[in-house]
Amino acid sequence: MTTKLTLTSTPQQVSTGANQVHLAVVRGQNPRYAIGATQPSKDNYYELKGYTIGIPAGFAVWMWAPTAEVIEIVYDEGTA
Repeated sequence: MTTKLTLTSTPQQVSTGANQVHLAVVRGQNPRYAIGATQPSKDNYYELKGYTIGIPAGFAVWMWAPTAEVIEIVYDEGTA
């Protein structure tokens, strides 16, 4: 199932780690993300420089927008 999400300044979980996830940025650019089981501090993060990312099973990932710019993503969680 494909999910569409508008990122805000609050980290939102896009992967629980149970399955692989394929994610694409469809509007905006450079969302920030962090890996962890719980909502992360926004002080330690990675920045997605491209428009797609494949997240393997085993990684819980949270994403957010670094500014007020609108960033929309779509993602699809595969099966284990």
